[in-house]
Amino acid sequence: MIRGVIFDNDGVIVDSEPLHHLAEQKTMNPYGVDITKEEYKNYVGVGTRKMFSDWIQKYNLNLTPEAIIPHHEKNLIEIFQELVEPTPGVVNFIKYLFHKNYPLAVASSSHRRLVQVGITKHDLMQYFQTIITGDDVTRLKPEPDIFLLAAQQLNILPAECLVIEDSSVGVQAAKAAGMFCAGYQNTNSGDQDLSKADIIFQNFNELMQIGNQFAL
Repeated sequence: MIRGVIFDNDGVIVDSEPLHHLAEQKTMNPYGVDITKEEYKNYVGVGTRKMFSDWIQKYNLNLTPEAIIPHHEKNLIEIFQELVEPTPGVVNFIKYLFHKNYPLAVASSSHRRLVQVGITKHDLMQYFQTIITGDDVTRLKPEPDIFLLAAQQLNILPAECLVIEDSSVGVQAAKAAGMFCAGYQNTNSGDQDLSKADIIFQNFNELMQIGNQFAL
């Protein structure tokens, strides 16, 4: 039985993956690197340090992740503050769960400042009991740590949690945590392999309609 729901942020609460791609292009272009949409989609749901470490090595840049990440975070926050919007239907779904007294959490590999931009901009903070970010764990998705910590903060067993994810690594992390996972096929997140999710849905109205499968 599902007793609590954990939301990924990027691509689930906020339709942000195109904005991440825009920010990464802005960050990498001064170094003569053009990050294509095809290349970016391989890093949806992956931690920022891992992503930049890979690109620094691939493009033989005389940089460290520590040198470039602060500039990237500044670019991201500026772009998010101006452009980030909720994914279609997610606000109504969050309110639906909240009014049914489900404890809700956010579990995102992104940094806390960035996660808070979209959630506060659209007045969603009030609905979540806890927000877990990449700042709170050592191992990021596809490791299960971030979801296990969210369940602990909600005081709910992992097997009683529903995770909503839009990325392959996020689905892997949810299943590694022993949780039920709904994979959101967000076209803006690229062609993600969600086949390990327990169910896959195209929009949040559909998820509400099939919610009786897991007693929502």
